[in-house]
Amino acid sequence: MDVINYDKGQMIQLSADLKTSVARLDETNQELKNYVAGLLGSWESGASGAYADAQNKWNTAHQELRDTLLRIAKVVEDGAIDMSGTDAAAASKWV
Repeated sequence: MDVINYDKGQMIQLSADLKTSVARLDETNQELKNYVAGLLGSWESGASGAYADAQNKWNTAHQELRDTLLRIAKVVEDGAIDMSGTDAAAASKWV
């Protein structure tokens, strides 16, 4: 017989950790954007256009990563809550 083991608290903590990681990524990304903005103000070569294209790809990748991490956090949290509810309902049938 297969046994399913889970810890609701650990799953909720994992979800919170993922959300915290997203916040740190956002903070670091903003710091980098601020730093680069200062450099771009004095950049007047043709390479600045190529850099802008690369930066747009980075921005898209960053947004996709944060969206994915937040979706995973939501699924983990919802799964923990659902599993806990199902477990409680099953346990109540034995009372």
